[in-house]
Amino acid sequence: MGTPPPDKRKQDTAFQLIDANIRNRQKRQANPWLRPIQWWYKLTSPPPPSPKASDRERELYRRAQLTSTVLLLLLLIALAVFPLTVFGPMQNLFSIMLGSLLLTFLALFLNRQGKTMLVGTTLASIFTAGLYVGLLLLFSQSGLTANSLNSFDLLIETELFTVSLLPPGCVFLTMGGNCLFILANLLLQPRSPELAYSLANDGFYLITLRPLLQQLVVAVVTYLWVSSATRAIKRATQAEAIVSLEHIIATQKLQLEQGVEQLLHTLIQAANGDLSARTPLLQDQLLWQVASSLNTLLGRLQHLERIEQDRERLQSENEQLRNALHETTRLEKDLAEARQLAQDYFLLSQQHAAQGDDELQNLKGEIALLVKAINTAKTKKQPIWSGQHGNALDPLIGSLQGNYLYPFAVPTHGQQITIVKHTDD
Repeated sequence: MGTPPPDKRKQDTAFQLIDANIRNRQKRQANPWLRPIQWWYKLTSPPPPSPKASDRERELYRRAQLTSTVLLLLLLIALAVFPLTVFGPMQNLFSIMLGSLLLTFLALFLNRQGKTMLVGTTLASIFTAGLYVGLLLLFSQSGLTANSLNSFDLLIETELFTVSLLPPGCVFLTMGGNCLFILANLLLQPRSPELAYSLANDGFYLITLRPLLQQLVVAVVTYLWVSSATRAIKRATQAEAIVSLEHIIATQKLQLEQGVEQLLHTLIQAANGDLSARTPLLQDQLLWQVASSLNTLLGRLQHLERIEQDRERLQSENEQLRNALHETTRLEKDLAEARQLAQDYFLLSQQHAAQGDDELQNLKGEIALLVKAINTAKTKKQPIWSGQHGNALDPLIGSLQGNYLYPFAVPTHGQQITIVKHTDD
């Protein structure tokens, strides 16, 4: 089943509050001496009508309580008489009394189940039929006399019984049955000489007018009285409902004012930038749906604010990453240039090293040739002759070229060689 609409829930809540106020007022005004009868009503009457019950349902509940009261009286009478049917002189009525008790308990059960119309109709019919049978037994013994005409006044009780347990209009049905019963007895029952003389002198119409008119008057009066009482009860119930409704309206007005104040306070906090503000309204308050929607809206706005903050943070981090990437790219470019320069320098140094090795080898060769030329000049005592090859030894070779080597003795240091420059002279 789906959730009822908000208006329906508010209406149900109002009806429940009205019913609760009425019940509380009834409990405060209840007489402590009536608690047993209240317990009896709770045991044998149907549950109280709901706050949304119609006037007809409330009237049926009132009749059910009245039926429960009548059944309690009948049950007490039956229980009081029952020992006489078992141990006393009325033992011949034992079966009738036992049947009456069983019928009473059955009527109580049906009344508890809400079959008030069925129970009222049954009780009224049984009571009327029993009274009819009792009058017929009375008339069959002594016949219809002038004094026995007063016995028809007992039929008024059937009308009172009917108008109490059934809708007021049913009393006219009972009145019609009573009138037919009276006419049938006056026409069909054997009459005493005194009654026959009265009918002959006064006329049948005059004799029957009093009991029939009495039935009509009682039926009309009881109908008007019960109808008026029913309307008065209805007005009293409506007055209680109006008073309770006024109290509910005042309570709801106070709740509305408090709810509006809380909503306004929350909106002011949200307008000042505090999106974490919430309205603490409970579900049983009138504006709880508005508060729930506002709290949901503020929650979404707060979530969007967090998303915006995260977006700005990510944008800032992205900008930092972009700058770092740009710097990294520049560094990689510089590193590549430095690597290229280092590689070129390495190649150049290798080339220079190779050239240096070649020059060193050439120098070694020149030195070897120069040493050989010096040794040859020393051995053969001829001038030093060695070719120049365009290297660093060329100045030395040029200064030694064409000179002689003469050894001379040094007393302390051994033999020395003196280079003498050769001239053509």
